[in-house]
Amino acid sequence: MGYRIGTFNVRNLSGKDCSKKLDVIARIIRDNNLDIVALQEVLDQGQILYGGMGKKTTGQAAAYEDYLLRRLPKYQMRWGASNVKKKKTVENGDKRGEGYAFIWNTKRIELAKQVTPSGTIDFNPRIWGQYSIRRADGRRRLVRDPFYGRFKIKGKKQEIRLITTHIYFGSNYADDIDLRKKELNILAGAIYPRLHDKRYGVNTPSITILLGDYNLNLPDSATVTAKLDTAVIVVDENGEVRNILETVFDKNVRTFTTKQSELSTLKSSGSEEAYSNNYDHITYETRHSGNLRVHDGDSISAPRVKKVSEIKGIKFEEYRKVVSDHIPVIFDLSL
Repeated sequence: MGYRIGTFNVRNLSGKDCSKKLDVIARIIRDNNLDIVALQEVLDQGQILYGGMGKKTTGQAAAYEDYLLRRLPKYQMRWGASNVKKKKTVENGDKRGEGYAFIWNTKRIELAKQVTPSGTIDFNPRIWGQYSIRRADGRRRLVRDPFYGRFKIKGKKQEIRLITTHIYFGSNYADDIDLRKKELNILAGAIYPRLHDKRYGVNTPSITILLGDYNLNLPDSATVTAKLDTAVIVVDENGEVRNILETVFDKNVRTFTTKQSELSTLKSSGSEEAYSNNYDHITYETRHSGNLRVHDGDSISAPRVKKVSEIKGIKFEEYRKVVSDHIPVIFDLSL
């Protein structure tokens, strides 16, 4: 059984052409039969769009949600606003904030359930800030905490757990690039294992995927700046990220591999279709051979970008102006 998942930095959702932008986002979801899509940079004129987690959506978010879901009648949506730090320092600087959203196909996917003293309720997606850090190795809390969702496959036991992130950018100076790498280490080393390993109920297998805008290029991508040293993160039994070249691989070591090497951000000028950076990725736990580890029988296709030329009804220059400076990344999950 296959499921199609997307990740998309949508820049802003505001402006005079916002209806055109929302039309294109809905068309991408519908034309590609996406079962779940994670959106980053869900903002309105630089301010976080926040619709509440499981509560009635209000304000501008409600208007956007209504517009989108009228074009996606089989879908449901949840919003998230990261408890961003707004200090003007390299380590904690982001004056804008971050909004996220999940959209999913209710014919095939539903929110996972959780049992409470008052009964069974939906596990609504939430901003995840419950992780420890070790200041001794220079790691600080994430500038923007990620958005976490548990999705139940209808008619099956499996859960798909998604952690969507927008890693801090700052600048292309070495200190900021180093901070981005440390943030990815926290996401893969401290957050992913805790969320994946948690069990709800009896025999509920899960597959967990980190996805979003990392502001980092993979080593094998056609770029020259802000490159990861390796696509593989090695984590020991204490949750410490280790140097892959100095690691003895045994049953106590976990590896997390980042995929998607195509360029996914648009060049900032010119009318011809052209791309500049490889920032949008997915990360999941792998065996040392590179195969999926979470449980036998699952597989993830090579993530691929959806080029602007493949999107109906819009040209490259208009897309960059109206829709986003990123293109979507799509992959298939087979269970």
